[in-house]
Amino acid sequence: MSKRLLQVVNLVLAMWIIFRAGLTVLEGTDNPLYGTAGVPALPALDSNLRFLGGTGLALAAILIWITPAIERHTVLFRTVWGCRFIGGIGRLVSIAIVGSPPIPMLALTVSEVFIIPPLLFWQRAIAKSTVGHEQPGDPVA
Repeated sequence: MSKRLLQVVNLVLAMWIIFRAGLTVLEGTDNPLYGTAGVPALPALDSNLRFLGGTGLALAAILIWITPAIERHTVLFRTVWGCRFIGGIGRLVSIAIVGSPPIPMLALTVSEVFIIPPLLFWQRAIAKSTVGHEQPGDPVA
């Protein structure tokens, strides 16, 4: 697959994260994703959700920033998407211990656990195919 397609996929996913995370920062437990699940507006929970939304916004900003030279930012790419993957594993643990969340959260879990690993391999292949084509001073990870 091509570098350009990886860049587009990365940007589309980053924009989706910004949309969801932005809603979480702005609306907390009133976010439609949580509101439809009957999540109570507890201060600690609302604070945690808004914090996680802010973290999501920061991670998405990194994804956008690295996109133009996605082949040279392997460490950042793996770190950001690795954080999302580990979050998906956390969701699986929650499902195993507490039970199944609403369908939209199940969809997020599936995407985090099954879409991210191929993305990591795809970026690695793009990075390897461009080794030797980097500009002087560009880091290659």
